[in-house]
Amino acid sequence: MPKRSNAFQRLALLVHQKLEPTWVVTESETLQDSVTGSLREVDVVAKQLLMGHQLVLSIECRDHVRSADVTWVEAMAKKHEHLPTSKLVLWSRSGFTSAALAKATFLGIDLVSHQDIDKTSWAEMARSLVGSHIRHVAPRYSPFIDAHMPDGAMKRFEQVDDWIFVDEGGKELCSVSQLQAVVANNSELGSVLLDNAPDGEGDFWVEWIPPVDWFLMTPEGDACRAARIGFGVRTDAEMAPTRATSVLSGGEVVTLVTAELRKGEIEVVVKESEGHPPEVKAALRPKPKPKRGSGEGPTHS
Repeated sequence: MPKRSNAFQRLALLVHQKLEPTWVVTESETLQDSVTGSLREVDVVAKQLLMGHQLVLSIECRDHVRSADVTWVEAMAKKHEHLPTSKLVLWSRSGFTSAALAKATFLGIDLVSHQDIDKTSWAEMARSLVGSHIRHVAPRYSPFIDAHMPDGAMKRFEQVDDWIFVDEGGKELCSVSQLQAVVANNSELGSVLLDNAPDGEGDFWVEWIPPVDWFLMTPEGDACRAARIGFGVRTDAEMAPTRATSVLSGGEVVTLVTAELRKGEIEVVVKESEGHPPEVKAALRPKPKPKRGSGEGPTHS
């Protein structure tokens, strides 16, 4: 069965993945109806085996403009009446009507809403991300080395990813690829690229001068001293509008920000708690490659 998801359902998954490792959390899980034997899809399911008993936490999500009403609460309660659900939690991006709140309380169903963050004056980032844009800059690095040759001449070497630097005594220091990883993770460089990379493609370069003598051996067997280690940086940048949604869970506001880019969907997760700086994690989810026979291949006339 194909997975069906939206940003609010994805946020529910991320929040419940924070449960203890003894819980197994899955998205678009199917549970069996004990009366009909049919399989019913549930947005997010968390399972735990406790003293030989299976606990099943079922989460259903509604990402609509209007508040969830009592009809939806009743429908979800009826759906789970004969499923192996130990506890039902309903998530609504736009909140719940008063009748829905009353019925859920009576039925012992927990409710979670984006509107819950109104109870927190400290979740400033969650509010600032609404209606925002995200700028994504993807850099590609091409290392090169300028080195002093034995005859005194200066020579540039490219395609040096696997080359190893050593000290004067021949002790290995690091590889070019390891140094590149350090450069790529430098926050100051990241800020410069983010602020200055043009939309589309851009070209930059970074140099690193060894504080002491670094040596290397060329493929031809020549020992040389590195004068400068450089990295050409080709950037691919674009700006895109975001879609942000937040919930209050366990005293923490979790915000999921998504944006559609040419290369895929960027996903940013922000966690805020009172008295602590926000935690931010970002990841790019590449677009799936077209399957053969999908009709997305080249056309012929």
